[in-house]
Amino acid sequence: MRRNLPLAAIVLLVSMALLNGQATQAQEKSTAKADTIKLLDGKKVVEYLGISKAMKDSVLAKIAQIQKVVDEDKNARAEMRAKFFSGGDRPSMETMQELRAQAGERQKKIDTLVQDIQSKLTEKQKEKFKTVMTPNLQEMARAERGQFRGRGERREQ
Repeated sequence: MRRNLPLAAIVLLVSMALLNGQATQAQEKSTAKADTIKLLDGKKVVEYLGISKAMKDSVLAKIAQIQKVVDEDKNARAEMRAKFFSGGDRPSMETMQELRAQAGERQKKIDTLVQDIQSKLTEKQKEKFKTVMTPNLQEMARAERGQFRGRGERREQ
């Protein structure tokens, strides 16, 4: 029994160290998520970048335009999903290619608006802007598809 005591103590110490490391990693991830600023949250972006009052309206107007494009994309995907899940025929390859091309055009609009915003920023603001999450329609569509299983049933998380 005495021989196993040091081994048990070592196992206990290693287990505690591993658990502490996992807790630290989880805390770092949650802090990183909390600190993430999304471009579509215009007021936070303006505050985070320290945008002047003179530029504020212009930047917020561009962000509103980006939000409109994102909403158009969401509506287009929802419409297609409704057709598909309501028992309609599966979209043809041509239809899917057309929808992807339209989504690509919407992403180009977003990218242009983001570049317009960046062009008005100071070097310091541009550096900070690199950490702001800008909308990516393809990633948004992937995330949306990942939330559904089968015929529109949400996954439990």
